Formats: sequence, C-alpha cells, structure tokens
Amino acid sequence: MAMEHIAKLKTELEQAKRADDKARIARLVRIIGMEERKARVKAANTEDAQRKARESFLPYSKSDTPRSRGPVAAKLPPMAYFNDFEDQVKREEEAREAAERIRKEEEARKAAERARQEECRRKAEEARRKAEEQRKRQEDQQRQRESKFRNEQRQREREQQKKSHRSTPPNTPLRPTPPAPAVTMSQIKEWYIFAEACNNAREKVQTFPVPPGGCCGTLTCVSQAKDRANKACECNIRKCFRNAGIANYKKEMLKWHPDKWSRSPETKRESFQKLAREIFIVLKDM
Repeated sequence: MAMEHIAKLKTELEQAKRADDKARIARLVRIIGMEERKARVKAANTEDAQRKARESFLPYSKSDTPRSRGPVAAKLPPMAYFNDFEDQVKREEEAREAAERIRKEEEARKAAERARQEECRRKAEEARRKAEEQRKRQEDQQRQRESKFRNEQRQREREQQKKSHRSTPPNTPLRPTPPAPAVTMSQIKEWYIFAEACNNAREKVQTFPVPPGGCCGTLTCVSQAKDRANKACECNIRKCFRNAGIANYKKEMLKWHPDKWSRSPETKRESFQKLAREIFIVLKDM
C-alpha cells in the first residue's frame, strides 16, 4: 500500500511539473520524501522483527506486517534525487524573484522618466503661459499708448482748428488749392527702398524718408497744411503706401512708430519723430 501511495504521489508530481505549479511541486516533493522515509523505517522495523523472531525461535506472524515482495528501501530513489530537485525548485524560485525585482525596477525607472517628462512639459507650459501674458500686457500697453497718442493728437488738432477759426476772418472761407503734381510709380519705389534702408539703420539716418508728393488740394488737407510736418498730406501718404504694394499695414505701421526713431541722431530726433508720428497715424487708420 505504501508503494502504491508513493507511486500515486509521483504521478501527481509529474503532472505538477508539466503544469509548472511551483507550490504544488514543492509540497509533493516534501510529502514523497516523508512517505519514503516512513517506508524505509517500516521496512527496517519489519526486518528487525523477522531477525529477532528467527533468533528467538519464535514463529513470525504475517499479520504483523504487510506482505513484501522485497526490500522496500532498495526500490526507492536515493535522497540526493529529491535534494537536487529541491535545489532546482529553489533556483527557479530565486530566478523568478530576480526577474520580478528587475521588472519592478524597470517600472520604477519608467515611472520616474514619465514624471520627469511631465515636469518638463509643465515647465514649458508655464513658460509659454508667462510669455503669452507678457505679450498681452505689452500689446495692452501699446494700445493704451497709441490711444493716448491719438487722443492727444486729436486734442491738438481741435485746438489748432479753434485757433485757425479765430484767426481767419469769417468772410474769407478756405478755398481748395490746385493739387500737387502726381507722383510716379518710379518715385514711390525709390522712396520706399530708401525708407526701408533708413528703418534698418535709424541711428545713422541724416535725411528722413518723407513720402513724395504734396497736398492733394482738398479743404481738409489745406486746413491742416500749416500744422503738418510732412509736405505730403494724409491722402498722398496713404496713396504712396498703397502703390508701394504693402501687404501688411500693421507690420508696416510698427516701423514708423515714433519710439522707434528715438535712436536717430540727437540733433534731428525730435523732427524725425514728428514726421514719423504723422505717417504712423495714417497707417493706423488704413
């Protein structure tokens, strides 16, 4: 019966090996070892009883021990087999633990890399947000300066108109004057090329790039002629820029901002800024 039980356990052990059930394999190895030790002890006890019975001339009763077909211990595998198998299971368990440890370390490394990338993205987004806020603040300040400048310009124009109305006799209304000679396309192109060169090196400019042409002759432009720094009126300035083929008036307007001309020579800075201011206002309204 003991050998049949051990054979059954070994069959289960083979099945556990094929299923790669580590826990079941270890348990069956321990059970088989215990059963084999019990079988060896029982066989040894049976042999001792038989020997003592022969020596004391006592009859041996077959009912004392189960019938044996031979020495049980001789049919069992050596303990080294099970010891080697336990060592193999132990090595496999250690390898599994090492693989699990490597997997956890790799997961921790990937998590740290993801956290680092997320931090970089967060910092980049924060920098972009701050840059956007700075740009909006600058645009707001620019709009406020331009609005203030336009309001001051309009106030000055109203005051000048009041003065001109007071100084002009009521019975002598303004009359339109003959328009200035028409400006050719070649003159406009030459002027714009010169203006681009001046805008790229304002600190070296000695002659301001005034738009070509004079007054168009309308009453509005004639009334503003005395207070105008440029010879060309607003109508002719607007016509020059349109004929020059400007694609982006806003970008062109920024080139003529009075603050940009603060780098011009000190002796001519004030007059240059006044000329640029008139051109800036015209481009702003286009």
